[in-house]
Amino acid sequence: MRQVIRAAPYYAAGYPDDHPMLPHGISVILNAPAVFRYTAVANPSRHLEATRLLGASVAAATEADAGEVLAARIIEIMSSVAVPGGWPKWGLAPTTLKP
Repeated sequence: MRQVIRAAPYYAAGYPDDHPMLPHGISVILNAPAVFRYTAVANPSRHLEATRLLGASVAAATEADAGEVLAARIIEIMSSVAVPGGWPKWGLAPTTLKP
């Protein structure tokens, strides 16, 4: 199991500010684009359906595109609700992961 060590403290709005933390839901959505890029090969049609259900057109998408179009749609939604994408924006970096 890996432990995340913060590069810079992050204090979540609306949470107690006595210690830095990254809310569970934020950590899930930050990982979602990478996860769906990885899992799309297992069931591309389901990933395309999820993309469609999230409001994106999949008319021109192929099964090979499934993970990327779902990831792109999730990133669009994150941007639309002002959730910064990418670990560095949350004070984390790949070098901060330790086994």
